[in-house]
Amino acid sequence: MGAPASGGVVQLRDVTEQVAARRDMRKFHSAVSHKLLTPLNHIYSGLGLLVDELDTLPRSEVERLANTALEGARRLFAELQDIFDYVSAPSLATPGEGFALAQLQAQITAIASSLSLTQVTVSTPDDLQPARLTMSQRAMELILWELLENAKKFHPRQSPAVEVAVVRAEDRAIRLQVRDDGLTLSPDQLAHAWEPYVQGEKHFTGEIPGMGLGLAMVAALVWQAKGAVRLANRPDGPGVVVELTLQLAP
Repeated sequence: MGAPASGGVVQLRDVTEQVAARRDMRKFHSAVSHKLLTPLNHIYSGLGLLVDELDTLPRSEVERLANTALEGARRLFAELQDIFDYVSAPSLATPGEGFALAQLQAQITAIASSLSLTQVTVSTPDDLQPARLTMSQRAMELILWELLENAKKFHPRQSPAVEVAVVRAEDRAIRLQVRDDGLTLSPDQLAHAWEPYVQGEKHFTGEIPGMGLGLAMVAALVWQAKGAVRLANRPDGPGVVVELTLQLAP
């Protein structure tokens, strides 16, 4: 009888999460290397020249360098704020007393005013006005700000007509729909819109403001509150529809 065949044990391990984490880390490194270092260089070079040449520079040049450094500081602050908001998103979704749908109109009106949006309408059924969402006030403020800011950013003239509607869904939930009349997105943009460090506006303008964390933060907040997110092109013309399914408090 011949010798028994040698055997072995093959152990399989799911590495999906590790691969996704590495992919996100590469995106983060790419975003940080440009988004944080560029404004930091403006600050460093502007202040450096001011300190070294302050006695010899004409006033106009001093003002130019000071403004360059200030603009770099503003950009750096905004980029860091995006990161902090995204990282803290899960804890921000903690409901507390929740968000009252009766506050929706006032909240959106205030945000629209801050963004200089003049064509924003809100509709909430009367029977849902007393309802509360299992979502904190701060989380809803961040979500609404991001969605309205995106509507402005992706509009050819930065003056979108935005329709916000609340409709009842099944299982003690509502659907918050935000429609704009901006640009139509490609299938690739729609597929990756909720991922962190993805910036859709570069396909239209060549400029990439922000860290690409806005919609990723929206998704993180909604998912933490056991909701769902959906993004689609409008079927009746240019623009998109963002639909958030949000749970109602008992």
